[in-house]
Amino acid sequence: QPWYRCAECHYNSHAKCLGDISRVCVRGESGGTMPQSKLRTFITEICPERGLSVQQYMCFECRRRIAITPRRSHLEGRLCDYTGKYYCPYCHWNDTAVIPARIIHNWDFEPRKVCRSSLELLRLMSKRACLSVGDVNSMLYNYVGDLSTVKQLRQEILIMKEYFTKCPLARKEKLLRQLENRQHYVETSHLFSLAEFLELNDGSLLPDLQHICSNFVMHVKVECEICREKGFNCVLCHSEETIFPFDSHCTSCTHCQTVYHRACFQPDVVCPQCERPQVSRARDRSR
Repeated sequence: QPWYRCAECHYNSHAKCLGDISRVCVRGESGGTMPQSKLRTFITEICPERGLSVQQYMCFECRRRIAITPRRSHLEGRLCDYTGKYYCPYCHWNDTAVIPARIIHNWDFEPRKVCRSSLELLRLMSKRACLSVGDVNSMLYNYVGDLSTVKQLRQEILIMKEYFTKCPLARKEKLLRQLENRQHYVETSHLFSLAEFLELNDGSLLPDLQHICSNFVMHVKVECEICREKGFNCVLCHSEETIFPFDSHCTSCTHCQTVYHRACFQPDVVCPQCERPQVSRARDRSR
């Protein structure tokens, strides 16, 4: 018999069943082709369940009557771990999926039972960078070593991006194209997609990112004379080593951006570059 497929979310239905569809297209719920700033994000509360009474003992999607214990007039109510809503067996097939909220709060990748619409929504949004660790649970960086390393590498990439946007050779070689599948890496260090969390958990994300960072560092420090000349020498220890703000053992003055060795520029040390104008102004007043 003839059937149709939604061009947006690929939902399939027999022709005779089209009139019975009550589900809203999850492509529309996920944001469709809207700008990144207006895209819907994931639910970040773990299983926000409120009880069947709030739903008036009806399926959240199709409004069929449901109950915890099935009876003649009521179907079995099944909880979706993603939405926290109850659904009937027609809308909830006991599929399982990894829940974004459980990852970002507990670093928990155990699949949980979800309804059909949630399963499709999670699939459609899996590659969208809309999970902000910094906003939802910044403490996660302290307890997941690989996540903290990824954050550090991304912060280094953000610094090196400033070199590449002003470097003719970097633009010619299109260095930043190495991140074309992760464009948000050149905008922020906190946004992640669900797919990236899964890649980090299975061990594939970190090596890939380390390789890209190594290529970027090689360009700045070795291959490009223009970028290399923008390096610094630590004036506190007078070392001849050329250092850069993205070096893990270095830090920058928050006022003038001069770079020093982290071991040299302690909290109680005054930045010599910032101190010089102050000394000059003091001399001018004394004259």
